Order: sequence, then C-alpha cells, then structure tokens
Amino acid sequence: MLSDPEIDPYIVNAGDRDGTPPLVYAACFGKAEVAKVLIEAGADINVQDSSTNHHESIVQLLLNNGASLETKSVKGRTVFDFIGTDDQKMADLLVTDSRDSMSSNASSTFSKTLSSSTSCSSYDFDLCEQDERDCTFQWDKCSPDQMFVFNQDDLQYILDSIIVHFQLPLSNRDDMYIPANIIFLSIRYSFYYSTEPSFEAIIEGVLNRIHMLINPNGPDIHLLIFWIANLTQLLFYLKKDNSLVLATVEQQFQLSELVSELYTALIRDTEQRIVRILNLALLDHDFIPDMEQVQFADSWQRFFFNNSTKNNRLSMYTFSPQTITQLFSSLLHILQSYQVHHIIITQLFTQLYHFISCESFNRILTNKKYICRSKAMQIRMNFSQLEDWASTHRILTQVVSCLNPITQLLQLLQCLTQLQDLVHFIQVIQELNALSPSQIKRCVLSYRYEVNEPRIPDEIEKYTMQCVQDKVRQQSGEANNHRTSIYGRSSLSYFTRPPEQLCLEENREMLNTKIMLPFSLPSLSEMDNEHQALPNLPEEWIYKLDRQQEES
Repeated sequence: MLSDPEIDPYIVNAGDRDGTPPLVYAACFGKAEVAKVLIEAGADINVQDSSTNHHESIVQLLLNNGASLETKSVKGRTVFDFIGTDDQKMADLLVTDSRDSMSSNASSTFSKTLSSSTSCSSYDFDLCEQDERDCTFQWDKCSPDQMFVFNQDDLQYILDSIIVHFQLPLSNRDDMYIPANIIFLSIRYSFYYSTEPSFEAIIEGVLNRIHMLINPNGPDIHLLIFWIANLTQLLFYLKKDNSLVLATVEQQFQLSELVSELYTALIRDTEQRIVRILNLALLDHDFIPDMEQVQFADSWQRFFFNNSTKNNRLSMYTFSPQTITQLFSSLLHILQSYQVHHIIITQLFTQLYHFISCESFNRILTNKKYICRSKAMQIRMNFSQLEDWASTHRILTQVVSCLNPITQLLQLLQCLTQLQDLVHFIQVIQELNALSPSQIKRCVLSYRYEVNEPRIPDEIEKYTMQCVQDKVRQQSGEANNHRTSIYGRSSLSYFTRPPEQLCLEENREMLNTKIMLPFSLPSLSEMDNEHQALPNLPEEWIYKLDRQQEES
C-alpha cells in the first residue's frame, strides 16, 4: 500500500479518532524502524505531540530529516518545553541541532524559555507546572529550560521592552526582577549556545539604555532605586554562575560602576531636598520653649518690639526635625519596596547623615548667630531626633562617626564660656579630636555672648591663635620636606599632589560636603543570605514578547 503513489499520502498522514497519525504512534512506542519507513514514504515529520518518551534515536532520525525545533503545540509550546532537567542526553541532542541551524531557521522566532524553578514531567506538562517551585536552579550548567532563547534581530526590541518601556511603579510585585532575569537568561543562552549576539553586546545595550534613562537635572528616584536593585541582582546571578563569573569579569565591573552612578545620583537628589529645609528644620527650629526670649549682648533688637516674631515662629513650626525624618522614612519605604539590599540602604543613609553633619557644621561656623550657647543647645536637641530615627532603624552605629564633627562642635559651644581656666580648656579640646585648631579658633573669636554671660579669657583666645600658627608652621615644614623628597620622582607625581594645596586643605575651617564615603556592593554570601530570588520568567512575559515578535 505504501508503494502506491495514489493512496500513499493519505495513509501515512491519516489520523485515528483522536487525530493522531501513525508517525506519532511509532515515536511514542519507540518503533524506530516503523518511523523510518513512514518518513521514507512521505510522512509529515512536523506532526505535534504533547509528551516525550526519551527515544533519542527517533529524535535523531527526525532531526536528520529536517524536523523543525520551532514547531509549536496548540498552547504555543516548543520541544524545549517538554525536556526534563534530568534528561541531559535529550537536551544536548536538541541544543546541538539548534546551535548548528542558528544561522538559518532556528532563530527566526522566539523560543520559549521556562522559569528557573521549572520541573517538567515526561508525560504531563500541566503537572510539572504545579511542582515547578520544587526545582533548584543549576548554576554549574545551563539546561534548555534555564535560559532565554531569542533571535539576534530581536535583541534591541527585547532590551527596549524591559528597560526603556518598562512601567513604574510596579503593578505586580512578581515583576520586581523581570529585567535582571531576562538579561541574565539571555546572557546564558548567548554564552552557552549561541555565537550571535555575544553576551558583551547584550550588556553594552543594557548599559547604554539605562544611561539614557537617567535625567541629571531631575532624576526619578523610583527609576534610580529600581535599577539599583535589578543591577545588583544581575551581578548576583553572574557571580553565581560557575562559568559566567569568570567570563564576565569586565562586564561585572561596568555594571558595578553603573550601580555606583545611580547610587550617587540618588544621594545628590536627596541632598538637594535636604538643603532646602535644613535651616528651618534643624538650625532654626525651637525645640526648647521660650528660647527666643534669650537676649544677646551685641543685639539692639532687645530694645525694640519685633512685629515679625510671631510670623517667623509660625514658619519655623511648619518645619522641624520630623520633616527630615519623614523624608528619610519615605525614602526607606521606596528602597524596601524595591527590595534593595540592606547593605546598600545602610551606606546610603550613612552618606546622608554625613552630608547633614558637614552642611550644618559649615552653616554654624559661617553664621555668627549660631555660635552661641543657647543655639547650640537647641540644635543639639534637634539632632537627637535624627539619632533616634537612626536608632529605631538600626543604623545608629554606622552614623555615629559621621555626626562626630557637628556633635563635638555643639558640645564646645555649650560649655565654652564655662572654661575660665586655660588648663581645663586644653583638657576639653584634647578630647574634641574631630575639631581642628582653626575651627576651635573660629568658635572662640566669633562667639556670640548672651546678656550677663561670662567672657572667654584673653589667654584662651591667644592660645587658640597660637595653636593655629603652630599648625601652619608644622604643615609648612612637612610640605618643604615633601618637596625635597620628590625631586627624584616624575613631574606627574609632583603636580598631582602639590604640598601647598595639601597644606591648605588640611587647614580649612569648612568641611567638604561633596565627599562620598566608600561605597561597596553586597558580597555573594551577603546576597545569598538575604535574597532568595532566582532567575525565573513568568509565562505572561514570554507570551508578551512572543506575540509582539509574531506581529512584527
């Protein structure tokens, strides 16, 4: 019958009651010889089946005769979806054939990639979806169900979809690490099974798009925090993969640098918000009742009635230290909602406390109205509320050192006029090791006395001036020695660290508010301890990208 050309096509492709043709039965029951005869007789080699019985010889026979790996079932699944993670022989067989035909038809459409936790049954795909969370991700090898297969021509569309057009805030918490997951699974496919595009090209596209998203004039903090979280997670994935951890060393450095840039942009944006309210919220807020009734010896306003006093007090009551702590709480909520690692959160708030300390320090020293006992008491009470917030959120230990300069400055101003003995004064300032001689001199010479407050003795004023002169003389000597020692060095090292500039910087009264404290990303073990997320891809996202590709 098979030799009859008139009835041959109808027989070899005819289906039973369920529509299943003979070739499917031959494959199902492992009849390789029957399958060979049917194929030679013209049977359709792309007929669809919903399960696999691990008959590698039949699979090889079908592939040798041109069977397509991209044929989809009614539900849109391909042969890759039905391979169990324990069926390495079948996986290698299919992946090898897929790689060999990559330049022709295997890359023409998206191939579905399962989530990292998929565990596929050999006979029932629906059953494996119920148990997919029981499977662990394999970091020492790349299974077909633990990568994202894509066409080279579609890379730009994929990156645009998960970076440029990704909508924030998130409507679904499960989408938190979608960009990191897709990027990593795509890199996995590119590194293990494909030659084009390279994983370097994928990461380069990611870096370029994120850079374009960041607006230096008014960055979106949601966007900054979202990508800090995703890039940190992507770095975690790359370091966990046994092969990619070494192959992507340069790319890991580039990603780390981008995280640092986003972190800095977030810091600067928050600092600008703080600067606008710092005076009213911290330096001018009257935490102590009736503090405004304090009279100063150099003020003529005590002889006149000030009509604007009430309005000024009302404006100051609008802002308080709670204004800053509320800003911190809002920022902390956003950071935690995007699952930013606590190591990064701690460093961020430590940097903000450092900025507030330095900025307040400089404003006090440059404005004589703050260089007095009553204002120092008031400001110290306000800073106590910031310390309470840090203690509540378990970061007080980290921020204490950042607050040392402002804390010691306020301590000195509160007790300065009580130090009437030079020996006692010297003992006190020796304990205030965060203050320089020039800063102490500024406090002594610019101190604003309250009415009937004791004057600072002349011998203390002279002593502070002498300390500054001695410090300058010492630094000049060190600078000369440094200049002498560099004659044997290159001219570049000399102009890189001019001793005069070094001397000037060490003797400055003001603190540098632009200094960034050391920033580091969480280590692999720290990420492992806190983050349990694994690279997975929800089915809706696979279908979304697949449908868009089919429409194009």
